[in-house]
Amino acid sequence: MDPFVLDQASAPHVLFAGNQAAFSSRLVEGADGKYKTRVVCVPSFSKTGEAVLVDVNSLEATTISFK
Repeated sequence: MDPFVLDQASAPHVLFAGNQAAFSSRLVEGADGKYKTRVVCVPSFSKTGEAVLVDVNSLEATTISFK
């Protein structure tokens, strides 16, 4: 069993990847439609001045800028 492969039983609702070059977001759905995971690439705040907000009800992700 590979610990880096997520199965449907343990798939998270939101998965963050921090310290990325830019903001990106994608909704990934299971083949049978039983789960949805929002994958969010969070940019480095010290370089971009941006933070990411995720709506836990709709799983929509947006950025806010502090520049």
